Parts: sequence; structure tokens; C-alpha cells
Amino acid sequence: MKSISSQPLTFSALFNGDNGDEVKFLVPPYQRSYAWTEKQLEDIWQDMQNLREVPSHFTGTLIFKPSSEPGSFEIVDGQQRLTTLVILFACACRLLRKQAGFEDDSWQFFEKYVCGCHDRRPSYGLRRLQLAPPTDDDFFWHCVLSPEPQTRDPETPGQVRLQKARAYFDQKIFQVYGNESQSLRTFLEDIAEKIVFLTYQVEDNKTAGMVFETTNDRGKPLSELDKIKNYLLYLAARTPDAVAARDLEAAVGAAWEKILRNLCRIEGYAEDTVDLENSLARYHWIVLTGIYNIYDVYRALKDKHLDEKNRTPNSDEVLRHARDYVESLVEAADLYAGLRKPDSSRFGAVRGAAGQYFELLNDPAAGTMANFAPLLMAVFKRFMPGSPGDVCEVLRLCYLFSWRAYRVCNRRSDAGIGTLSSLAYRLWHGQVGLEEVTASLKQLIEYYGGDNIFKDNLQRNTLSGPERRYFLYRWELHLAQQSGQSSLLSWEQARDMQIEHVWPQIPPDSDYGNWRPELKEKHTKIVDLLGNLILLDQSWNASLSNRLPFQKRNEYLNREKIGSNLAMARELANDEGFQKLATYTSFGTYRTRWMLDDAEKFISARTDRLVEFALQEWKV
Repeated sequence: MKSISSQPLTFSALFNGDNGDEVKFLVPPYQRSYAWTEKQLEDIWQDMQNLREVPSHFTGTLIFKPSSEPGSFEIVDGQQRLTTLVILFACACRLLRKQAGFEDDSWQFFEKYVCGCHDRRPSYGLRRLQLAPPTDDDFFWHCVLSPEPQTRDPETPGQVRLQKARAYFDQKIFQVYGNESQSLRTFLEDIAEKIVFLTYQVEDNKTAGMVFETTNDRGKPLSELDKIKNYLLYLAARTPDAVAARDLEAAVGAAWEKILRNLCRIEGYAEDTVDLENSLARYHWIVLTGIYNIYDVYRALKDKHLDEKNRTPNSDEVLRHARDYVESLVEAADLYAGLRKPDSSRFGAVRGAAGQYFELLNDPAAGTMANFAPLLMAVFKRFMPGSPGDVCEVLRLCYLFSWRAYRVCNRRSDAGIGTLSSLAYRLWHGQVGLEEVTASLKQLIEYYGGDNIFKDNLQRNTLSGPERRYFLYRWELHLAQQSGQSSLLSWEQARDMQIEHVWPQIPPDSDYGNWRPELKEKHTKIVDLLGNLILLDQSWNASLSNRLPFQKRNEYLNREKIGSNLAMARELANDEGFQKLATYTSFGTYRTRWMLDDAEKFISARTDRLVEFALQEWKV
């Protein structure tokens, strides 16, 4: 191993070479995209604000290696902090440039720490920091660092975070220094001269890759995709065949651009995509191997799939496995993005017929995509766009399994995962067809969410609050359809509605604390059953919450007061059991017992109707 030299350097000294020449830093392809979120930005901003009170501030470690380009260095570790400081300088220079008497100062700071200029015109080739991949670097300059930044929609999660970092510092700098030009100039001088990096210089790619792997367990965690990309590029760096190395490096770079664009399709402007990246890596591993309980995919790929123990790192077989893995991962990312955001032409044919199942599987109240993603990725790889009807049936069964087993029957989150993963693997590799997939899904539904246990859980109402809202929303649609009307209630509206207890949760003016134990037990037994629940607007529910049924009956029929045409409220007001319950106007020694008996009869009968509805609505 070549030697590693170290020394402390200020931010200013970092950008000056030994002979006073200006230094350029490059972020190599194996580095992850810009990853800092508002939490890290707040921390570094507070550190910089405290510089006025200290002679110096140690800000972290920077590890780099010489690049083939003279005067340039590739960053091995520390690029997130360095990138952030360069963004801060660019934002501050834009504000300082607008202040009378400080234009020269702003250009001096800009040229030294952001980008060299000719006659105050920035030269793209003289930038002090360049990112990878090229698309992020282009966005970094034109939309973040440029004296006149463009407005452009970000296309990758890294670009989203770069854009947010610029917006964060624009706002903070203006708030603190908007009318304090001299203070802003002093602030930038303090950053340049007071913050100190402990720098290490390594001399070769092999050492750089090893250092990256060991140092990047610190700070903000690397995603599985980050570590996998680094490992694949590390393999390329160790390959003596220069052509094969360049081919693999180019394939990885192009692949990760496509992968990150697809992830951005899913999360849009989300700050942190680590969980999403880890999920993609795991789902892809499942379809490749059928193994579902591997979460450290990077380690599994390194130790098992490429199996360096039995093959030399530069062997043709290892490189072939690496190229195949990259190609397969790109396809998996496209398929997964299509499942989460079915907006591409590849999924258009099934979207019209089964768009509701996509929405429901991705809905936190009604389904869960996680366990089904590998299987559905395999289904779409094999059978779209040619068999939309069959694919629609698989989607329907996945949704039914999710709702019946996981939601209603409260099965463990990993129930059936072994079978689902095996199906995904075998379907991905062409070992089974859709017939076997649909048959297996029906067997899983029967085993984990069959009619008997499904019915029992609904009778006892084991649903969570959001699940109850969704169930009652579907009941509302059913009632509207039965009456020949179309419901005006959407699921988005229903999410924000309150769950009304027809028989009050806390009986009013009843001296409830002195009730006999058997009466309290009966009240507790019936009050949260499905037959006692309806959806109401929040404001209306608050005014009715603990009234007796006789006080609610006319209100349930009052459409103007409800504010929406709710079929379940009208249906309830005309229910014979409810009408009898509404004849009681007060509690009493005997009336309380009679009222509870009639409340139990009404709620039990209505619960039975709702359960029968559910058995048909979610029929396999």
C-alpha cells in the first residue's frame, strides 16, 4: 500500500496548492450523490455562526487522492461537508454582490472558492468543485452555484437535496446578513481562515476504495445502493484489463443515473431516500436469489454473489456477474418505480383496469406494497404489456391478501413472505407462470385471511383508526350504489373525517361511574364495534359526540347540517333498531339496563350487516 500523508488545513489553504496555484476537487463516480438534509445543514450553519467567538474550529476529515488532471484531487471522504461549504459561499457571494461597495469582495470570494472567472465571467472549466454523475454536476453549477442560477426541476434525489441546500442558505444568509454587508464579508473571511480540515492524501485507487469503505460508516449512513456502487467501481479499479475496467465503470455510472431518476419519480422532492434505496436493493436481491431475509445486500453481493473467495477479482466470471447485476438492477428500478408511480407507457395498459389496486397497495390505510413489490416486479417484467387482464387479477389478489391478512386479521408483517419471495424469484427466472402465481396467492389468502378469521376479526373490530375509516368509506360507496346514486364522498375526503360513535363513548348525564359492573362491561363490549360507527364531518361530530341517539336522529337526516350527502347517516336514521334506541330520552334505574340491551341488539345486528357486506366486498 502506498503511503498516506496527513496535515491540518484551513478552508482557504485547502484551495491553494503548494506553489500558490488554485486547486480543484472532483467527486469520483463511486461517491454517493449529495445526501445532506436540513438537519445536517442546520448543524453546519450553527457551527459557522459560532466562528466569531473562537480562534479556529475543527470541522472534520477530508481524504483525497491526486487526479490525472494536474492540480486536481478526487475526494475519497468528506465531500458532503465540502460541497455544503461551497454552496454556502455561492449563496453568500450572490447576496454580497448586490451590496454597494462589496462587488469586488464578492467576486474575490467567488473566484477562490466557487469558480474561476475571466473578466468576471465564470468559466465552467475553472470550477473549484465538480460532482458526479455529470447530470448532477450540470445541475449543481447551473441551478445552485451560478451567479444567476436557473430554475429547473430536479431529476434525481441528489439534485433535490442540492436545490434545498441552496434555498436553505439563501434564506438563512438573507435573514442574518441581508442589511449587514460588512458582517457578511467578515463571516466569509472567518469560514475561510478559521475552519480546519484534517486532510489525508492517498496515492492510488485501491487505497482510495478501501478508505472509502471504512470511513463512510460514519455520519449520515450510506444506503445499500451507495455501498454497492462503490464496490462495483472498486472491482473495476482492481481489474488489470483497462478496457474491461472502463466498460464496467461506464456501465455503473450510466446505470446509477437511471436508477436515481427512477427513485426520484417515486419520492419526488423527498429529502432522504435512504430507505427507498435500501428497499430497491433488497427487492432486487429477492427476485435474483429468492432470499428475503437479507438486508445487508452489499455484503451479500460481495461475499456470495460475486464470491471472491473462490475467484480472483479480475476474473472474467466476476466481471460478467457484475455487469449482469448492474443491468438487472436498472431493470428492477424501472419496474419498481412503475409499481409505486404507474405513470409510464409500460404500465398504461393495466392502469385503466387496475389503477385502484395500485393505489390501494400503496395506501397506508388499506394495503402494503412492501411484501408484494418483488412479485409484482416479476409479473410486470414477464407479462406486461401483453397480458393486462391476467396482471390485473394478480394485483387484485395481492390487494386482497394485504387487506384481509395484514389489515383485518392482524397477521405479522412477514406472514407469507417466504412464499411470495419464492414466487417472485421463480417468476423472474421463468420457472413458473401466472396460473401458479394466482393459485398460490389464493392459498395464502385462505391460510392467513380466510373467511372464518376474517369474519371473526371484523365482528370484534380489530381495525385501526385509518382502517376503520377506509372500511366505512367502502360501506358508504356500497350504500350509494344500492340506492342508485353515485357517492359524492372521495377517499381523500374520508381520510379527514371523524369516526362517530352512534351509542356514545361516554354516556351523558348518566352517573356512569356508579353503573353496576355488568352494565359497564356491556357498554365497553359494544361501544367500539363496527355496527356502532359511522363517518361524519369533524365539526359535526364534535357537536354530537356524546349525545344520546334520540338527540342525533334528526341530525343524521339533516343534509345541510351534515355538509355532505352521506348515505350511511340516512340509512342509520331509518334503521328499526336505531329508531327503538332513539325512544329513550334519559337514564334511570331500569331504563339504563333496557337502553343498553337495545343498544346491544342494534349494534350487533348492524355489525352483522357490515360483516356480510365485507365478505362480499373483499371476496376472493
